[in-house]
Amino acid sequence: MDETYCHSPRTMWKLVSRHRTFLFCATCLWLTGVLIFLLLMRSGGTGEGATSRVVLRSVATAASHARPLRNRTVASIAEYCNPVEVSVTGDERLTSDVYRLVNVHIVIRHGDRGALPLADPEPRIVCDVHVKSPLLEEFRAHVRSLAKRRHPADSFSQFPYIPVGRYCQPGKLTTIGVLQHLKNGAFLRERYGGALALHDWDDAERVTLKSTVIARTYQSLVAFLYPLLPGFDASRLSIVPVKNNAFCAEGAVRRCDCRAMLTMRQRYIDENSQRLARNGTMQGALRTMARAMNVSLDRARPHALLDQSMRYLCHGAAMPCNARGRCIESAHVDALLHHHRWNGRRLARSDSYQRYSAFKVYPLLLEMTHRLSDVAAGRSRNALTLYSGHDVTLGPLLTALDAYDGAIPPYASRLVVELYAAAGGRHYVRLLYNGGDVTRRVRFCRGRVNADGVCELKHFLRFVTVEMLEDFGGMSYDEACVA
Repeated sequence: MDETYCHSPRTMWKLVSRHRTFLFCATCLWLTGVLIFLLLMRSGGTGEGATSRVVLRSVATAASHARPLRNRTVASIAEYCNPVEVSVTGDERLTSDVYRLVNVHIVIRHGDRGALPLADPEPRIVCDVHVKSPLLEEFRAHVRSLAKRRHPADSFSQFPYIPVGRYCQPGKLTTIGVLQHLKNGAFLRERYGGALALHDWDDAERVTLKSTVIARTYQSLVAFLYPLLPGFDASRLSIVPVKNNAFCAEGAVRRCDCRAMLTMRQRYIDENSQRLARNGTMQGALRTMARAMNVSLDRARPHALLDQSMRYLCHGAAMPCNARGRCIESAHVDALLHHHRWNGRRLARSDSYQRYSAFKVYPLLLEMTHRLSDVAAGRSRNALTLYSGHDVTLGPLLTALDAYDGAIPPYASRLVVELYAAAGGRHYVRLLYNGGDVTRRVRFCRGRVNADGVCELKHFLRFVTVEMLEDFGGMSYDEACVA
């Protein structure tokens, strides 16, 4: 043995004494690292550290030399995926003796799902929950207890109350998506408590429920309501089916297929294509990613490939490789997410997208303001209205309200409009997006928010019935649609 590494006990003690400060510091650092690791593990995966771990474990890019993802990319993925390990937080409901909560409107995006059908063949990815959840088990037991019992007027009987199976199915809600909305509903029950008096929730006048006729939105709505409504029974739910993702009901307006909206939609799509055409790096990344994910090149658009990528990134699966062994690497994911952030900011400021959004959600906003006005005037007993929709519902809605930052609404997102009554017969609104108060940002409340953080309902009513029509050129919605 090399004598360099052999010392007598006396010599070893001298070395230790000489470097005891260094050894002490090194030991402290090591123990601190171990302690932090144990605390993170014990925490059950909550907080930013857990969020990063959930995302980072999923970016096993098959290329051992691949560099880590940029921090901004990790944050974007974590925000979009909305891991169930992270606690739901928010500022819903004012705590005040001055204002009485009388109504809440909520628009949600469905929870985590399998990617929309595009890849051929579809990959086999596990999309099950990896954490223990008593709430999820209680919900499963409730659904089992119902067997096939349904509301007599149920328009969603073709869909099970809860998705089945461990693997991602194209466009289908996952168990993770169920748990996301169970947690949302539980959180809002804590915030609203008995303030809305929802014990008579099966009275259609008290609670209005709407969903697009798609399994993932219906199942998200059921999961959301399970912890929110006291004495919940899924077989007693009366849900209004909606045939379009804008929640446009013919009757409020003459037609829902607004021609001007479709024109503006094509215009902003063309603008997106032009920006992409000038980005050679992004086009190269898209070709590599499309081949690795079995997506035809003519369908390899950024939004479509982001959706395909999230099926891996949100579920801890390794990114795929093509037949030649060329794998999707961190650089490709970084480029894709950077493009979406960059393009999203421009989209939010685009006149064509803003006009498209206004045309798309005007009927929904009109319906909301009519109902809020009726509640304020005592003509309606409605306490809760819930719309279960999509990212393409929330994005235009936020844009029309001037509260959109260009980021795709994450899974299980929620937009909340709270209506409060105050002395003197005055009514006020407050708006929140994913728990964050955006009242001061929305167009009709900007500069009109009082010291308590609310603005008068009349500003919302004027925005929809006057200001939006002025934006349409002074015409009615129906006239502007065909102009």
